[in-house]
Amino acid sequence: MQPTLSNSSKPKTTSLAPQSVNQEISEMIRSGGRKFLSKLKQKSIRSNNSWFRVLSLDKRRFIEAVIQTVDRIQSSLLLKLMTELAEKLVNAIGGISALIGKIPYGMIKYGITLAKKIGAIAQSWGNQMAKKWANEEGFIRYLTVIDVNNLPIFRISGKP
Repeated sequence: MQPTLSNSSKPKTTSLAPQSVNQEISEMIRSGGRKFLSKLKQKSIRSNNSWFRVLSLDKRRFIEAVIQTVDRIQSSLLLKLMTELAEKLVNAIGGISALIGKIPYGMIKYGITLAKKIGAIAQSWGNQMAKKWANEEGFIRYLTVIDVNNLPIFRISGKP
């Protein structure tokens, strides 16, 4: 079972495998539906007005129609179209981390993996409770915050 972020506006993670931005956006649209698209629209308007700069009027109206009529996107064709448009907006506002926040994005990208590794090490030392660490949001957030500080003494993910 994969952990989910408690705030409903945050995307749920379904895979630990590295994904392309297109795949990540597609998964966020699939799991977030109307809420994700509304948040993307608001963020793109507030951050740098990319809603109007990047999308034509007909594309904006198309997204607004989808937001008003569809809770969850189930059609693969509609998902593909929405992913292409959403990717343009996400790139214009500075990526997925700018959309959902640095900490939640870090939790999804590397915090879960770190928690699993540390839990496995602790289990090998005999701590049977460590099995649950990979599913505890607080522990994952803690590891992510330490890693975001990016001080060499605290760096645990091995990223440069």
